Amino acid sequence: FLSLKIRWTYADPSWARIAALVPVVVSCAEAGDEVANKILLESAQELASSVKAVVGRLGLCGQDGKDAFPLVLVGGVLEANTRWNLLLEQHG
Repeated sequence: FLSLKIRWTYADPSWARIAALVPVVVSCAEAGDEVANKILLESAQELASSVKAVVGRLGLCGQDGKDAFPLVLVGGVLEANTRWNLLLEQHG
């Protein structure tokens, strides 16, 4: 069974195909599935880390790192999922 899952993932690793699994992961996380919760948590941490790196590299927060700047997050999960938003707040 695991081999089938791995083949499915690598057969066409496009973002759209993987993103299609997001509603399932979110639903499982909301039902208390620990693996799904871990996937969302790690995804939030990765996104926060990426945003911090880009912000720092572009100097968007000023020299002291304290200037405010607008940040827009777009996407189905980010727009619709409260759990995801809470994870981002914790790790952003």
